[in-house]
Amino acid sequence: MLFTKLLPNRACLLRHIRQQIAQLLVPGSQQRVFTIALFQVERYSHMPDPKLGWQPGDAWGHRRNGYRRMAEMLGGVPLQAWKDTYAREPESTKHIVNDITPEVKHYITPVVAH
Repeated sequence: MLFTKLLPNRACLLRHIRQQIAQLLVPGSQQRVFTIALFQVERYSHMPDPKLGWQPGDAWGHRRNGYRRMAEMLGGVPLQAWKDTYAREPESTKHIVNDITPEVKHYITPVVAH
């Protein structure tokens, strides 16, 4: 009930929880995890991913806005890493935005026991 009065909507509550978790992390670990995530975005942007149904270039849009907000919140090295990473993005993919983790598609046929 207290959270409902202090944080009137779900977005405020989630933001508050993320900020509290971020404060508990070991200093510097946030920056390392974030820069690794950015590396993965760029790495996977060059190849298709059948499990996610992505074509080459689709990875640039994966959590684009979320990564920008995290970079702004962390500042310093993570913010510069975000700017550097997305500066290498081709113009042809800058319109792609996917802020929701896609459902993994089952592309392997299950084995049927005889």
